[in-house]
Amino acid sequence: MGIALDPTVCSANHSCEPNASVLFDQPYLMMRSLLPIKKGEEVFISYIDNTDPYYRRQTQLKQRYCFECQCSKCKSGIKGREDDWAQPIQKLAPKWSSLAEDIDSKANFSADPAVYVGESKAEKDMSVLQGWVYHDYEPIRNQKDDTVATEALENLMRTCKQTGMWPITRQPYANIRVDITARMLSQNRLGLALFQMAKTHFLIDPILYPQDFHPVRVVHTWNLAKTLVQAYSSPNDPSATVDAGVEELFRREFDFVVPIVKLLKKLVGDVVKSHGEGSKLAMMVHTTARQVFEGVGEQNSREIDRDPLGMWAEFERWAHYLEY
Repeated sequence: MGIALDPTVCSANHSCEPNASVLFDQPYLMMRSLLPIKKGEEVFISYIDNTDPYYRRQTQLKQRYCFECQCSKCKSGIKGREDDWAQPIQKLAPKWSSLAEDIDSKANFSADPAVYVGESKAEKDMSVLQGWVYHDYEPIRNQKDDTVATEALENLMRTCKQTGMWPITRQPYANIRVDITARMLSQNRLGLALFQMAKTHFLIDPILYPQDFHPVRVVHTWNLAKTLVQAYSSPNDPSATVDAGVEELFRREFDFVVPIVKLLKKLVGDVVKSHGEGSKLAMMVHTTARQVFEGVGEQNSREIDRDPLGMWAEFERWAHYLEY
C-alpha cells in the first residue's frame, strides 16, 4: 500500500535503478532527478528500498505491488553489489552453521523466498542467518525504549560482524547502523553516534548512494553536521550534560570547526539538488551555514580550507574507530 496519492507521482513506474526519487516536504510531495533525464525519457522511482538484496526486493514487490521487477539491476539477479558477501559463503564458520541449523528447526527461515541465497548447505545456512537478522530487526524499529532498542541493535550488528559474512554496505547491516545512531543521539551519546555517522558518511553512503546529492545521503550528512555543531557547543551550554565521548575528543584537541565548515560548504550546494532551493531542509541548511560562516569569518575560513593540523584526516579516521 502506498503512503500518498498524487496524479503525477503515481504515473512513475518502478526501477531498482531509479533516475528519480520521491520526497516529502510537508505538505508537498516532490520528485527530484538522480540522473540526467532527457526530454521524452521515462522517469523511474523505487517503490521499495532498492539497496536490499535481489530476492528481498523481488519478494517485497510481488507481495506489495503484485509484479516481478525486470529492471536492469534485477536482470543481473544476485550478481549485483547488493548481494555481495564479505567472503565466500563456504567460509562460514562451523559454529554459525550449527546455529543456523538450530534456528531453522524452530523458525524455518530457509523457506522464506525473501532471504533465499542458494541450494548448497552453506547457502541455506546463510539464508537462515539472513532471515534471522531481518526477522529480529523489524520489531526493534518500533521499540519505544531507546536503551532496550540500542542493546538489541548492537546485538544484531555484532552478529553481522562476527559471522564474517556481512560487508558493512549489505542490508540490513547498513540500516541498522543508521537506526542505532538515532537511538544514541536520543540518549545524548554523541561521541559514539559521531563515530557511527562517520562510518556511514565515509564508507557506506558513497557505495549505497553514489550521487553526492542523493536525498538519503544529504539527510545523513546534514544530521552529521548538526551533531558536530551540538557536540562543539555542548561545553558552553550550562543546561547540557557533556557526553564522555565528546569530552575525550576535546581532550585530544580535536577541532570540530573544520569538519563542520567543510560539511556545510558541501551541503549548501547538494541540498539544492536533492531537495530544491525552497525546501524546508534547504532553508535549515542555508540558515545554519550562514550563521557558522559568519561566526568563523573569511580569514579563518581560508585557514580551515588549508587545514594545517590535518583535522579532516583525523575526522575520516573516526570511521574506523568502532569494531562494528
